[in-house]
Amino acid sequence: MMDEDGSFDEHEFHYLYGEQASRRLAKTGVKRAGRTTGLRLYTATIAMTDRNVMIQAFHASLARSVDEVRARLAGRFGPHIADGADIRIGMYPAAPLVVALVPPPVVEMICRVARHGADPKTRKFEVDIQQCIRA
Repeated sequence: MMDEDGSFDEHEFHYLYGEQASRRLAKTGVKRAGRTTGLRLYTATIAMTDRNVMIQAFHASLARSVDEVRARLAGRFGPHIADGADIRIGMYPAAPLVVALVPPPVVEMICRVARHGADPKTRKFEVDIQQCIRA
């Protein structure tokens, strides 16, 4: 969950960035600051097989927390698949599933929207791309 000032709590920061980043930040004494709107670009990738269906998916949206993104994914794919999603802050165009599923112009558009995240028009921005193979 995010603090009142829009920054991540310790658990969420540790989940997203790992133990080393948490320790480095603690040593500096710097408080993590969120944007004034609290919105950040989150991306998620899913690669799972469930009941003889292979699912590969990419999701991008502006949200205030990982929980908000996971809830969106659960609504679209179901909670079991959403729990297996790799959710990150920012866009990682070189990630294998991103390369496979997201065309370069869409990557550019997502990055452009992320830079203008404070604009009220982008609040509901969301991209979902998926492919399923049934056996």
